Amino acid sequence: MLSYLQRDRQAAGLAGAAPSGGASIALQGALASWRAVMRTRQFVVAEGDPLCGGAVRAQALLDGALSAGGGQVRILAGTMPHYSAGAGDEGHSALSTDELDRVASGTRVVIGPAGVAPTVRASLVRQGLRVIDATCPLVTAAQAEVRRFAAHGESVLLIGPRDSAVLPGMVGQALDAVRTVHDVAEAGDIRVEAPGRVAVVTAPGTPGERNRMVAEAVRGALGHVLPQDPTTYCHAASDREHALLRLAASSDAVLVLGRQNSPTLASLRNSGVRAYGAARSAEVRPAWLAGAAAVGIVAAPGASPALMADTLRALTGLGPSAVTRQVTTTLVDRGDTESG
Repeated sequence: MLSYLQRDRQAAGLAGAAPSGGASIALQGALASWRAVMRTRQFVVAEGDPLCGGAVRAQALLDGALSAGGGQVRILAGTMPHYSAGAGDEGHSALSTDELDRVASGTRVVIGPAGVAPTVRASLVRQGLRVIDATCPLVTAAQAEVRRFAAHGESVLLIGPRDSAVLPGMVGQALDAVRTVHDVAEAGDIRVEAPGRVAVVTAPGTPGERNRMVAEAVRGALGHVLPQDPTTYCHAASDREHALLRLAASSDAVLVLGRQNSPTLASLRNSGVRAYGAARSAEVRPAWLAGAAAVGIVAAPGASPALMADTLRALTGLGPSAVTRQVTTTLVDRGDTESG
């Protein structure tokens, strides 16, 4: 048994029982490992849903469609990268655009937050499919900016990483007018027929700081660009990055809750942060907490909402502890103050 006295003089801690022999020896070893990391500790939680507002909205629409019954729901492939499996998970499957002509009329099809090109949307209607449009409102706004500039005769440079899920749908808004620019190196080499007739639009879901660097490189190369309406910028990815940086700065170690190959975990480790991943609270190892007076905890996209509570419940039994929560949110003033 491992225990300590709380402020109210009540005992708390860990205990275990096992039959004699190998099981008992293993238990003693486990208790010794946990005893070594029992101490006063602060847990710093990066508050907020790991998914952006557009993804949360899409998840709710999909869950509602599954709960309503009425047969299988198909998710248009590539438009909903962070689907979180729920009770009705068996009621959906992915659908590629190549399969549209083989899907029965009346089938419900979800357009995820990444959105689609107008030609794909027209194909859905032509096939008689029942569209559930879960496109992120900011993606819709950015798509409208692409169409607006193209309609005025501008060349549109679309800024975003190669793996951005929103790029295909945005390029498809005006195929003849849009070119993608993925990084600063490409921006410096950009050549257009009419340098004075160029507009820049950034892909939602990518960090604003990175987008600004690429946009400024385009501006430097061409001398002049037309910018998109800044109220249509997406701040979710920047908020996520800032939250992780803030969490890392205030923690000795960071636990990322969710799948082991989470981009969140990779991003922290690439930044030199002492970070560990756990898909279940039982996967947390004593060595991860060694020497850590402050432990940051963040949920990766797709993590179960209950995982954070389960993990805190387990870890706060390792000594007197406090849980603090950090919130990082950009607010955009569009007349009325709204979340960005």
